Amino acid sequence: MKRELLHRLGRAARWFVDGVFVVLVAGLIWLKPEGLQRNVYASCDEARADILFDRGWVPDVLPLACGQIIEVHELDLDHRCSRSRFSPEDWLGVSESLKTLGFEPHGGPLPALPFYSCPFSISEARGASTFRRSLPEEYEFAAISAEGSLMVWAAWRPPEERNENEAKPTRDH
Repeated sequence: MKRELLHRLGRAARWFVDGVFVVLVAGLIWLKPEGLQRNVYASCDEARADILFDRGWVPDVLPLACGQIIEVHELDLDHRCSRSRFSPEDWLGVSESLKTLGFEPHGGPLPALPFYSCPFSISEARGASTFRRSLPEEYEFAAISAEGSLMVWAAWRPPEERNENEAKPTRDH
């Protein structure tokens, strides 16, 4: 009888461990961002050849001679972030191009980045000059560092801040 009880407890423990394993694996599969895509371009020419700016993931404000662009987006939720390099001498031109696309200087708090795999940190963005553009359902933020980095990301706009009567610029100009 004692042996049968130990055998039953052993079987129950194995079922428990197997059940925990199945739940953990299912949780990891469920949490994995399915649509996460990362693109790295050596230059603006390479990005233009891949129609990056036409897709609207990165605003087309960079000088022709820009350096590396790293862009990450999540297809299912339309979350995105990017980091672009350019010569520090082009800072004013990039800033003016952002304003032409509807970005305004932003002195308020910055929202969190959409995911951990963004090619920059929020502290880097806080140390740069920041801009914000209002889109129908989101805010798009841009930060320009003195060293020649353009960091861009989007954040959902709270429903109470959405105005149906305001002009509705699109991401792709």
